[in-house]
Amino acid sequence: MLKLEEYAALAREQKIVIDIHDKPTTTYHQHDFLELTYVCSGSANHMIESVSTILSEGDYFIVDYNKRHQYVQIGDVPFRVMNCLFVPQLIDETLKDCRELKEVIHNYLIKFDFYHLKGHPSDFVFHDESGYIRNLF
Repeated sequence: MLKLEEYAALAREQKIVIDIHDKPTTTYHQHDFLELTYVCSGSANHMIESVSTILSEGDYFIVDYNKRHQYVQIGDVPFRVMNCLFVPQLIDETLKDCRELKEVIHNYLIKFDFYHLKGHPSDFVFHDESGYIRNLF
């Protein structure tokens, strides 16, 4: 299991690390933090637990705590992603004990009623048509 501290010495204090990943394949792994991923270029097969999804430029999504996942590049265009690795207390210290995305978004600070979703909140892949999310990164 990957730990946030492995990504940067400052991660413990800042509770966030942003990096760029540009390898065609990753190992099947899981981690003890949330991962917001934005696909900058190329496409890949993303295996998360037993679900396979094809990702392409402009897609973004959140990988939940302890979800095993892997990327395998498709085609010749290099697969490149920006990862925002963070722990819930980045949003607010009262979220420090949350260990699942749905706990975070259902918290009284955010008040998102995920029960209306047709699936788990970390099961969705969104597409950034306007480039707004990329600019936020």
